[in-house]
Amino acid sequence: MNNIIAYALYAISNDKSFALLKTIAITNKDEKGDSHTLRNKLKLTPKQYYSRISRLRKAHLIRKEHGKYYLTAFGIVVYDARMVVENAINNYYKLAAVDSLVFSDSNNMLSLEDRTNIIDSLIEDQQIKQFLIV
Repeated sequence: MNNIIAYALYAISNDKSFALLKTIAITNKDEKGDSHTLRNKLKLTPKQYYSRISRLRKAHLIRKEHGKYYLTAFGIVVYDARMVVENAINNYYKLAAVDSLVFSDSNNMLSLEDRTNIIDSLIEDQQIKQFLIV
């Protein structure tokens, strides 16, 4: 089990590999998601493209049907988790502000309502808010 997790994380650890996974995830059903289209969209050499596709397939993140790539159920979950991390990175400074205003309150002088209001005013992303408001 740990090998699957490690390999999945390895498969998306590179920016171009994640961009490939992301492109497959957002490719419209009307759009072509075939090798040629994906490779050209991301401006990858054949070797870069096929090595990344191979890793994504071995990690069970994508599958190929009728010449087109799709995310597997596991791939959807991993993709969504990576997007949460990406959103957290994009909100890094706001999260640091939450740390200094809310979570450094060692005497618990802030009420739950006050903490919630601070988080609501600083963080726009609903999914991140759900992690923080406990």
